[in-house]
Amino acid sequence: MYPVADKQLDAVIKKYGKATFHWVQEEPINMGAYGFLLLNYNKAKYLQCIARPQAASPATGFSKLHEKEQKHWWNWRLVNAY
Repeated sequence: MYPVADKQLDAVIKKYGKATFHWVQEEPINMGAYGFLLLNYNKAKYLQCIARPQAASPATGFSKLHEKEQKHWWNWRLVNAY
């Protein structure tokens, strides 16, 4: 992610200016790269973030439960993203 590819991202936004852009990350919204982008890329405000809700850790701590939550959450979120 560092350094942010400003010119390349600007070119994509310019080329597809009428599109809605989404930043998708597996981590909760308070973790992962989205926060970094908000601080380091002035057009990150155009990105709608699709991420898990805020959490103290990126996973439940139990692999089977985490896998079940992953499948459920991502299926629901991708269907309801728009």
